[in-house]
Amino acid sequence: PGPLLAAAHAAPGGARSKQPSGTSALRPSFRWAVLHNWLYFLALGLTIPVLPRIISTIVNEDGSTDVSPASAVLGSDVEALDKIITFLCVGFLGALSDVVGRKPLMAYSALGFAATCYLQATTQKTISVLYLADLVDGVSSCMNTVCQAYVADASPPARRAVNIGIFQGLSVAGAFILGFPLSAVLAAKYGLRAPMYAASAVGVLNAAIALFLTPESLPKAQRSNARPAAQPNHRSRPL
Repeated sequence: PGPLLAAAHAAPGGARSKQPSGTSALRPSFRWAVLHNWLYFLALGLTIPVLPRIISTIVNEDGSTDVSPASAVLGSDVEALDKIITFLCVGFLGALSDVVGRKPLMAYSALGFAATCYLQATTQKTISVLYLADLVDGVSSCMNTVCQAYVADASPPARRAVNIGIFQGLSVAGAFILGFPLSAVLAAKYGLRAPMYAASAVGVLNAAIALFLTPESLPKAQRSNARPAAQPNHRSRPL
């Protein structure tokens, strides 16, 4: 994330601009959306290789990490719950970002996935915790959607499609390229649950950056709950 954040600071018209007082302030840039989505999918990439085996240790009577029919069924069930809840909630969360701004929803999504990873990492034999973890993920899974809206906010019309393409390629594929091998290294050196804890920490970092560093891309005046100024009544009197 370091080079991405540095690029956001250095980008012309999208990073910092000098204020009349001589101070500098962060300005919206599509690179902030790339950073947040990259961190989100990096955390996801850390979990994908190890989560099926963690579920196996919970389901298998001998506690082995071998994927069994029972663990495969449980993994499919909790993932289905996650996707159903995501389908029901993501539209609402995207619309909510039009009202409260992009930053709160980006932080909310990052913290939701951090909580999901932590619950999955800490449970030992309680299957219900896995369902709770995916429920939390489902009701908070909106990072990609809100980040796309951030890209649209921060991009001029002529660059919008190009920036969205760059955003998708870098933040999703680029994160998985690093996340999968890093997960293997952490699991081999520190144990099967280490990548899950690392993913949770990445989520907390992502939320902190969103709350304290990332500039809001949707000004209050442009939000859907902003009241338009009163317009004069030009209706003519009835004849």
